[in-house]
Amino acid sequence: MADWTSVTLGQVCADGVIQTGPFGSQLHAEDYVAAGVPVVMPANIASGRIEESGIARITEADAVRLSRHRMKVGDIVYSRRGDITRCARITQREAGWLCGTGCLLVRPGSGADHRWLAYWLSTPWTHEWLYRHAVGATMLNLNTSILASLPVDLPPVEDQRRIGALLGALDDLIEVNRDVNRYTANLQLAIFARHWDGEQRERLVDVAAITMGQSPPGDTYNESGEGTVFYQGTRDFGWRFPGRRVWTSQPSRMAGAGDILVSVRAPVGEVNVATEDTALGRGVGALRAVGRPATLLQALLVDSQLWDMHQGTGTVFASVNRAGMENLMVPWVECDDVESTLAVLDDSILELTRESEDLVRARDELLPLLMSGRVRVSEDFEVA
Repeated sequence: MADWTSVTLGQVCADGVIQTGPFGSQLHAEDYVAAGVPVVMPANIASGRIEESGIARITEADAVRLSRHRMKVGDIVYSRRGDITRCARITQREAGWLCGTGCLLVRPGSGADHRWLAYWLSTPWTHEWLYRHAVGATMLNLNTSILASLPVDLPPVEDQRRIGALLGALDDLIEVNRDVNRYTANLQLAIFARHWDGEQRERLVDVAAITMGQSPPGDTYNESGEGTVFYQGTRDFGWRFPGRRVWTSQPSRMAGAGDILVSVRAPVGEVNVATEDTALGRGVGALRAVGRPATLLQALLVDSQLWDMHQGTGTVFASVNRAGMENLMVPWVECDDVESTLAVLDDSILELTRESEDLVRARDELLPLLMSGRVRVSEDFEVA
């Protein structure tokens, strides 16, 4: 690391930008429209990328008015409040989108590779520094001064490019798997919809065994992996499979690998699939199909209005009880060929998901080694 230099993010961006998104006085609630230029908010930043689902939009005229906040390829957008470690590098897809209220925009200068810098900002020690220096008693906040003061150990640009390219290659593979899985999921829905006559429905209790969750005592929870993994609600849900976050030493209600997990409290009807034996909190129900698990999963996904009658029930927020679950009328296809085809595609999605989990672990193990200089990328490594 003799050829590395210790600087601040402000110095890295000396001929770039560190700025906040537009103030509330510049962008009002009535400015948002159904179709237009996407506006990136903290909620849209997840796992180092921008999630477009549910993103806010403004007109092109407003985007021109706020043009200094439009993002370019290689920019890095940061959550300014709440989870202040959330950040994402802007790709070609997001070029021209707007950095929204609640975010900070970082545009690296000429002396830094944007891929490398995005990974530096993802290191554990960067996160620790931000938590120590953020302001706010009830909700942590960042500002441009804090972000500009962030320490950066800057290797030579060519080393930056090789590190960024290596870690980026892993992320590219993860992204390819994600895209293939989403395509496969859309194919499953199309197969089910093609064979469903639009009329046949079955009571959920007739096609699945139902288990309603029950939360264990609060003092049995832990985040250190002791006991049985425990899912409490949609906070634990992923795109298709849940993520491990909390465990309990006293599980009360259980689901098994392959069971379908359903959110029974707001938002009602969100669906995931268990990949292991798991404890169920009161916000989750589990379904074990009677004979056609792949068909059942698509039956719960194909009808966007399936849970509408339960979205407004509950004294405080939406919920569905056992009776509501049992009497839910789900679309149904009684066809062995459809079940076998959907099951093969389910297996493919699970396989690619596990491959991506291995890639994530490899990337996360490499990240601190490369960013600390303990491991160096060979000069022979080809940078695209």
